[in-house]
Amino acid sequence: MKTEIESKSLLARYGIATTRPRLATSAEEAEAAVTEAGRPCALKVVSPDIVHKVAAGGVRLSVTAGDAAAAFSSIMAACRQSNPNAAIDGVLIEEMVEPGLEVFIGARVDPHYGTVLLLGPGGSNVEQGQRPAAALAPITPRLAEELIDSAFPGAFDGKGRKSREVLTRYILAIGGEDGLMMKEKVGELDVNPIIVNGAGAVAVDAVAGDLPSGMDARRMSDAELDAALDARRARLGNFGALFDPASIAFVGASTQKEKLGYRVIRNMLDFGYKGQIYPIHPSADEICGLKAYKSVSDIPGPVERAYVAVANRQVPEVLRACREKGVRVAQVLTAGFSEYSSDSGDLERRMLDEVRTGGMRMVGPNCMGTFSASARIALAAPRYCPEEPGGITFFSQSGTFACDVNRRAQVMGLPVGRVLS
Repeated sequence: MKTEIESKSLLARYGIATTRPRLATSAEEAEAAVTEAGRPCALKVVSPDIVHKVAAGGVRLSVTAGDAAAAFSSIMAACRQSNPNAAIDGVLIEEMVEPGLEVFIGARVDPHYGTVLLLGPGGSNVEQGQRPAAALAPITPRLAEELIDSAFPGAFDGKGRKSREVLTRYILAIGGEDGLMMKEKVGELDVNPIIVNGAGAVAVDAVAGDLPSGMDARRMSDAELDAALDARRARLGNFGALFDPASIAFVGASTQKEKLGYRVIRNMLDFGYKGQIYPIHPSADEICGLKAYKSVSDIPGPVERAYVAVANRQVPEVLRACREKGVRVAQVLTAGFSEYSSDSGDLERRMLDEVRTGGMRMVGPNCMGTFSASARIALAAPRYCPEEPGGITFFSQSGTFACDVNRRAQVMGLPVGRVLS
């Protein structure tokens, strides 16, 4: 990871205006640098080991010459406390920039798709959830214009034309045919923010990461891109069965209302699941009004998803039966593997061997279940589940935490559409 000074030097070589950074290694040097600047400055820690400078306590804004020494000392103390093992080169001193539109330009070399460029609102807006515009490099002038229109509709109309031209040039300097992402050994770049005001734009902060060994900023042909997308769709193909299955088998179903194998099925029915549910029980004829089967192999139709809630020693055999049936996703609710005892290591290996063979995916073991508003799969009692499908999908290693988020989303009206434990 390059320091901010190194990253800005790289940007400047490609014609991108930046602030004029000065490195101070002492409080006295910090005071002298701010005095030389002749205006309030921003002070930021310089360390290859500290990416999130604000969170580390490594940023002070609008610092005057009289406050520079104290600000330097404060930054160094805060960063040594928050990141005791970080190598700290000093503190960057640069002049404050007049307010304006804050823009983010990011880029990275993806192992499957080549170089990807992102454009969107910058500063703290990056974390506010607005999806940036994205395109594969190399970027053409026309594509750069389209990215700007997508990310900032109407923002550069009229008097903003000159600023738009500058921003277009910056996009091409980063992701164009002769841009730095195509020419330099850079694996990722984060320029945030670029402050656009008047007819100019200045990169206020930037960090560049080295290109991993064996990778290059390759240009993908249409055929290569189609192949990469097909491969990704294949990898994600079981997500439909994870959250929107047409059929579910519950291995370990129970006729006793207080048991998990009864409650999960009852909750799905009460929540309105419209697909086929197949209870698996060694002797029952029906459970919750549904015909029961002795094994997964006895089910007459296809099964996309399975819940497994049997004794831990039975799980490998059940997974084998699910795999042979063509189940796409099996969620193992059963506990008692390596998370429980080191003596269960061999049992866990046998379980994983069944998953490694074939294309079936497994969630678990030792988990609580799944919530899907779109498929009407309940994680708990239906009254605790959000009713409307939302855009948030939440994965949790903790089943208790997953259920808590599910419940809070229902109470607070949060757009949580899927939860996986």
